[in-house]
Amino acid sequence: MQVGKTTATAISFTPPEHTSFDNRSVYERGRYTESQTSSFNYAVNAMLTYARVFRGVHSVNATARAEGQETNNRRTSFTAVGYPAGTNGNPSFSFGYDELGKPAYSASRFRRNNLLASLNYAYDNRYMIDASLRYDGSTAFGSNKKYASFWSVGGGWNIHRETWFKQFSWLEFLKIRANVGLTGNQNFGSLRSTSVYNYESYVNLFGQALSLQAMGNPNLEWQNTLSSSGGIDFAFWKNRLNGSFNVYKNIPIPSSL
Repeated sequence: MQVGKTTATAISFTPPEHTSFDNRSVYERGRYTESQTSSFNYAVNAMLTYARVFRGVHSVNATARAEGQETNNRRTSFTAVGYPAGTNGNPSFSFGYDELGKPAYSASRFRRNNLLASLNYAYDNRYMIDASLRYDGSTAFGSNKKYASFWSVGGGWNIHRETWFKQFSWLEFLKIRANVGLTGNQNFGSLRSTSVYNYESYVNLFGQALSLQAMGNPNLEWQNTLSSSGGIDFAFWKNRLNGSFNVYKNIPIPSSL
């Protein structure tokens, strides 16, 4: 389990003697701005692992993992204006706030959970196969698309482990590998999937106005990418020369909407 908390405060004060306040009334000279941000997060996880070697050539490694996370962010700020000459930035010395100004406040909460299963198999340390399946859920997405599944499959061949390869004594290591998988990200703000309303500062015969700031999308879904890669690793002349060649290709998967 992991728990973290951070707090940051930013303060800016421009004294009333500053030239930017020339030709202003005494109640508008001097400006103090303070903002505070805080974040609290925790993560819990559990994992099971199984590993075994059969008959000296079959190697199996399996893993199952579950994880849950939550992040809470909060920000408050206010601006005070109008300071007597010679005073410091103490907010209590100010004459008031900006005209029609008010303190600002924002808060957000993100939650995510996932299940992961992976399997690795190797035969005689020559042929290797890896596979994984992941099921993720996040509050960053719409109520109809909170969960998505992702997968990957890969393989490798240690050619230098083959008996016929021993004739190439100058080449100590040679391996080819390839993999393909579907990945996703959650680079959205938590408000993209939820409608956000705001109270206006005026009141009329019908009461206080309420405006729609953002229209939520209940079908907002994960950004998916089909990724594939391949490569060759090699080492020559008792490891005096070694290197690798790699190729990659990413294909964005369009939304189903």
